[in-house]
Amino acid sequence: MGLSSGNSLASGSAGGSGLTSTQVQTIIKSNTPYQHIATLNADSSSTFEYTTLPSNYRTFRILFDGLHFGSNAYVRMTLFFSGSEYTGTNYFRGGHSKNATSTSDYHTQQGYWDLTHNYQVSSGGYMTGYIEFTGNDEFTRATMHGYLGYYYGSNVRSNLITGHVDANSTSTITGFKIYPDAGTMNRGAIKLYGMN
Repeated sequence: MGLSSGNSLASGSAGGSGLTSTQVQTIIKSNTPYQHIATLNADSSSTFEYTTLPSNYRTFRILFDGLHFGSNAYVRMTLFFSGSEYTGTNYFRGGHSKNATSTSDYHTQQGYWDLTHNYQVSSGGYMTGYIEFTGNDEFTRATMHGYLGYYYGSNVRSNLITGHVDANSTSTITGFKIYPDAGTMNRGAIKLYGMN
């Protein structure tokens, strides 16, 4: 079953004592790579902001769960270091953005990570995919990777993105902000996980 640390499950039949629900939860938590931390629902939000990342995880994953946009928008992300949002121009990113007929490779630097890279999500459009970022300790530079799907007009787009922040390399990541440059996120959610 993929369980480790010497644990086994008894069925509780034929005189077996079985495990308590607390023991089962401990086994599952100890053997699952991602632990759910929070779900942030859109509800006409202009920003997703989470500023209390647990310090016991070094790497985090954000899942975009059918995120719906009310306006044409570029989707951006910034990080918080030691409680303060970093808005300097040292967010580097590279990757490629693709539709049915073309691929655009890029490498650029701005005051945020542009998760949609020059191609907006349509008004009424949805976004799905994930972003992972790491560096939640004083020795690791903040680094990210993600793969997102969305559409603009009649073009379905995918965006493979990697990046890092060349600043505050000795500060821990304490939070993040995801936001459209215009309008709101009307429905859907993002789900935050920590990697064991």
